[in-house]
Parts: sequence; C-alpha cells; structure tokens
Amino acid sequence: MISDNDDQNKLIDALFKLEGHQRLTGDTESIVELLAMPDGGDIEFEIPPLSDWLFKAADLP
Repeated sequence: MISDNDDQNKLIDALFKLEGHQRLTGDTESIVELLAMPDGGDIEFEIPPLSDWLFKAADLP
C-alpha cells in the first residue's frame, strides 16, 4: 500500500530532478513561457467538416 508520504517523496524527487536538469542546461523558462508565443501573431486554422457517421441518431426499439 502506498502512503501519502511515499507520493510526496516521489513528487519531491521529480522536482529535484527537474531543477537539476534546468541547472545543467541553463534553461529557466517555464512551460507556460515556452508556449506563450509572444511573436506568434494570428494563426489561421480551418476546422474540417465532421463526418455524418459520427452523429447518427440512435436506433431505439
């Protein structure tokens, strides 16, 4: 049985590994900063039409 303490230790271990990786690579940006795309501008995106088979009515007796 895994106790709360074991889960907490796993989380702390993962955070220490992340901090060590960031120190070695010099990478200090968070995932939020990396995904922000401040110079990305507008992105055009066209949604393809959905297939008819996806929305068939249920065949109830």
